[in-house]
Amino acid sequence: MRARRSSEETAEITCNLVKRLYGDKVRVEYYDMAMPDEAASQAHLVAKVPGNRQFYPMVFINDELKSVGSAEYHQVLYLVRETID
Repeated sequence: MRARRSSEETAEITCNLVKRLYGDKVRVEYYDMAMPDEAASQAHLVAKVPGNRQFYPMVFINDELKSVGSAEYHQVLYLVRETID
């Protein structure tokens, strides 16, 4: 049985893989919204999300909500490609 990754580990893996493909064109950032300081610093992004869609993780690209509830590498890569290719 494979161990489940934490959200932070998934974000780190995604960041590394996307960076290999796109270099400095893309920046992946992870914010743990359970941490009060991070939640406060990113409140402007969460405020854009309708209350009925506020499920974590949320994926934003260029400050626009692209995905809610999943942030697996292949999904994020597809969203990045859709945005910059």
